[in-house]
Amino acid sequence: MSVSQEGSLPPVDTICFAGERTSTWPLTIYDTSDPPQTPPRSYITGNTTLSEDADSAKQLKKSVKTVVGNGMASTPAHQDIEMSRPDPLVEERKKILKKELGPFVELAWDSALASSLYRHCANRKRVKEFLQSTEVYDWKSRRWVLPESRKNLMEVEMYKPLVKLLNAIFEWFWGKDAAHREAIDTHLTQLPHKEPVSTANYSSPDISVKAEGSSFQLPHKDTTTSIGYSNMAAFFEVKVTSQDWSVMEELLQLAGYARQIFIQQPNRRFVRALIITEQSFRLFHFDRSGAQLTQAIDIHQNARIFIRLVLGLCSLEESDVGLDNSIEWEVREGRKVSGTLTTRQENNVYVTYQLADVEPTVLSYEVRGRGLTSWRVVDPASEEILLVRDMWRPEDQLSEDFYLEKAKGTSGIVQMISFEYNREATAQFRDFGNSPHPLFRNRIAMRVVLDSHGKSIKHFKSPKELLCALRDAIAGHRALYKKEVLHRQITLDNIMLGRSGALAGNRGVLIGLDMAKIPGSDASAERHAPGCTKLVSPVAQNKCNQLHLSTYGT
Repeated sequence: MSVSQEGSLPPVDTICFAGERTSTWPLTIYDTSDPPQTPPRSYITGNTTLSEDADSAKQLKKSVKTVVGNGMASTPAHQDIEMSRPDPLVEERKKILKKELGPFVELAWDSALASSLYRHCANRKRVKEFLQSTEVYDWKSRRWVLPESRKNLMEVEMYKPLVKLLNAIFEWFWGKDAAHREAIDTHLTQLPHKEPVSTANYSSPDISVKAEGSSFQLPHKDTTTSIGYSNMAAFFEVKVTSQDWSVMEELLQLAGYARQIFIQQPNRRFVRALIITEQSFRLFHFDRSGAQLTQAIDIHQNARIFIRLVLGLCSLEESDVGLDNSIEWEVREGRKVSGTLTTRQENNVYVTYQLADVEPTVLSYEVRGRGLTSWRVVDPASEEILLVRDMWRPEDQLSEDFYLEKAKGTSGIVQMISFEYNREATAQFRDFGNSPHPLFRNRIAMRVVLDSHGKSIKHFKSPKELLCALRDAIAGHRALYKKEVLHRQITLDNIMLGRSGALAGNRGVLIGLDMAKIPGSDASAERHAPGCTKLVSPVAQNKCNQLHLSTYGT
C-alpha cells in the first residue's frame, strides 16, 4: 500500500462540475465629500524601529505579499474550492482534485483506445519473440509470471515480479538504451511534492520509472533515492482483485501523482498511467481537459497490448511520454543548466530562443484548466528578454492573440511578437472518433511571444516605480476598453513592470488577455455554468472564426 493511499473516499455515483464563482478582494471603500487627508502614520511598538526612508518601501512590499497570500485572482473562471492550508494533506487534496477534475470519461468496453496506442513501439513479430523467450512470461499457459489470484493475496507480493517484468520489457526492446529507463519499487519511498508554498508533503507510487533525458532532472529535494516526480517517465499502481477499490478511489489516487508530474515537469502535455492487478490492467489518462480511463483489461490474454502500453508510457521518445519537445534542456550531473524554446512564427518560420531561466516564471498547480506556463527567453537578434506564455484554451474561446492584435500599438498593454494559434488539442490524445464523449470539453494549445521581460509588479524596487507602473497599467486598461476589449483578470501577476528606461505610458503593462471578452458579446472566455457539459457548437465556433477574420483579414 503506498503512503498516499491512507484512508479512502466513499464511492461516488454522480459527478457534477464544481461550482464556479468570481472572487473579489476584501476591500472596503469609504466615500466622503471632505477634502482628502493624509492618514495618521502607524508606528511599530516595542524595541523595533525603522528608518523613515526604508519604511515606505518595506511596508509596500509587505502589503503586496499580504494581497498575494490572502487574495485570489478576480477571474471569471475561479473555482470555489476551499483549502484548510496552502499545501493540503493527502485526503484533503483528493477532495480538491475531485472538484477540480469535474466529470471524468470512462470509456466503454468496446473502446479501441488501449489497443490503438503506441503500435509503433513494437510490432507483432517482436512481441511474439519476446513472449516466447522471456522468463517473465509463460508461453505455454499464456500467462505472465505473477502471483495467482487468491483471497488473501497481498499487494506486497506483486511488487518484485512486476518490477522484474517491466525492466525485462525495457531490456528486450531497447537493448543498451534501456539504461535510460528503470522501473523501481517506490511504495515505501517518500517522493517530495512541489507546491506554491514550502511543503513537507510527499507521496509514494507503487512502481516508478526513473528516466534520463532532456526533460528530466533529479528531484528538487533530497530523497533516499535518486527518483522523484521530476525524473519520472511514468508510474504504475498495484492493486489486488480482492481489494475491490472503487473507480473514483483509483482515479483520485492516480490524479494526485499525475498532478505532481505536471508541476515538476512543466513541459508535460499529458500523463498516462496503469493500475495493475494479478488479473488485469486499466489505463488512466490525464490532460488539461480532465481525466479519462478504460475498462479493466485482462493482462494475460492481452499481453501484446500491455507491452505496447508499457513501452509507450515509458518511451525513449519524450513526445510519446507526453512531453512537449519544443522545449529542451541541457542536463549536467542530473540538473538542468540551460535550455531552448522553439516556436513557429509567420510563414512557418521557426525561431529558437535560449531560456533565460531553466524554470518557468509562472506555473500551473492544477491538472484541469488552462495549464498556464510562462517562460523568460532571450531574443537571438536583440538579446532582450521576452516572455512566452503557453496555455490550453477551451475550443469555443477566442484565442489570446485575437485580443493582443486588437491591442496593437496601445500603451500600457503588452505587445505581441508572434503566436501559435493551434498547436494541438486534448481531443487528439483521446479515442473519440467522430463522436466526442458528452462529458468532454476540448482544449487547444496555444503559444504567444510577448515584448516583456516577464517581471511582475511584485518585483518593484521603489514606491515611485510601483506607482508609475500602476498608473500606466490603469491607463492601458482604459485604452483597451475603448477598443472594445474588457480584460477581466487584473492580478499582480498580470501587471508587468516596464523595461528599464521605459517612457511614460509603458512603465507598467498589462498581460494575460486570455480571459478577456468583447463587451456585450458571448464570444469570449466565459466558461460554462456549473454542471454544464456543453460541447462546442458549430455556431459558437463559426462566430469565433468570424471574429478572427474581422481582426486579421482573410
